[in-house]
Amino acid sequence: MPRALISRPAFLLTLTIAAVLTLTSPLQAQAANPNKKVLELCEQAKPQIVNDLEKLVNMDSGSNDFPELLKKQEVLVEMLKKIGGDVKLVPGGIEARKATNNIVATWKGEGKARIMYMNHYDTVWNKGDAEKRPFKIENNVAYGPGVSDSQPNLLAAINLLDILLNKLGEKNFDTITVMFNCDEEIGSFASRDLITDLASKHDVVYSLDGGGPGGNTLTISARGTAYYRMHIKGKESHSGSAPEKGVNAGYEMAHQILQMRDLGNKELGTDVNWTIGQFGTKSNVIPGAAWAEANVRTSKLNEWDRIEKDMSERIKNKLLPETEITIDFRRGRPPFEKNPITDALAAKAIKLYKDELDKDVIARASGGGTDSNYSSQKAPALEGFGFGGSGGHSVDEQFPLDNIVPRLYLLVRVSQETMKGDMVPLAKK
Repeated sequence: MPRALISRPAFLLTLTIAAVLTLTSPLQAQAANPNKKVLELCEQAKPQIVNDLEKLVNMDSGSNDFPELLKKQEVLVEMLKKIGGDVKLVPGGIEARKATNNIVATWKGEGKARIMYMNHYDTVWNKGDAEKRPFKIENNVAYGPGVSDSQPNLLAAINLLDILLNKLGEKNFDTITVMFNCDEEIGSFASRDLITDLASKHDVVYSLDGGGPGGNTLTISARGTAYYRMHIKGKESHSGSAPEKGVNAGYEMAHQILQMRDLGNKELGTDVNWTIGQFGTKSNVIPGAAWAEANVRTSKLNEWDRIEKDMSERIKNKLLPETEITIDFRRGRPPFEKNPITDALAAKAIKLYKDELDKDVIARASGGGTDSNYSSQKAPALEGFGFGGSGGHSVDEQFPLDNIVPRLYLLVRVSQETMKGDMVPLAKK
């Protein structure tokens, strides 16, 4: 009904009823019970986080852009030192990445808990993209290269520790470690050994990558990824005058791909997809060589063994007996398998968020791999503790600034509960 048609008494009664319902809502009155000091500190941190986010987003840091990665590294090192971190640079663990560094910062306390936080500072973007699409805010949503994946989550870690250690004076921990790696977007091959080594020395690892579009998810499992490349050697010959003298590697490649198309297992979360390949270089030559690559995703570590065994057997069944076939098995991130410890850890975080802020967060399984795939092999892990956002790896990438305060609050409170031993069992000191 248009407001002009409501009588004044009726209008006042409507407002009164609305006010009473707002003030006496059982959900608001009973469910929301925040730690007021923590919430206040998170709100105070927000303006500086936004300012620092603009600085980071406006710096290129593509995974293979070494000069720009080093520039961003310097900025992050300065931020970590400013809040009291003992910072070390660890060169990439493979020869091709020796010119880049993983950043490791540590703090020592007086308690038992050993907590590790990790995130990555590389992005998928090319040199110059930050200048083409600089940081901007529209309707309280930030845009720009890396604005959700994963530049704000670097600041989540830094501000978390500033609040915990400097503003709240927390000392109830043995060791806190922050690790920022420089090659997550290309598989973390230069940082995975460091991740697993550090994880083995901690009670729990919280990954600050991700968080969902509205800051409403945590990741409790993720599939592992492997890359299998098949090589076929045939024999070249003129395709017009003597095709019968050739051995067509392309035919054999097609045969092998078709006979391996059923290697997946949906019940176990396993997919085997042949995604790229090549045969031949000239239209008038029978191809003497071919290759094809399969992208393998699985939720179970032992599935890799089964698939590799099956592939090795199946290549013996040839279309053209004269061909030679080999397969290179390259395993990437191992599966971050669903397990009771991670489930319980997520359930506690979900309950805390609901009880204290009356906000919902859901636990999810991820189809893609993350660095928690590595850390979970050595310690309980939970992924998705970042600020969240959406559109990663696309020009539509965006980050709602309203995610900052509640997600930072969750991270601080989960960390406090971890220090008390209420999230995961702590090792005996």
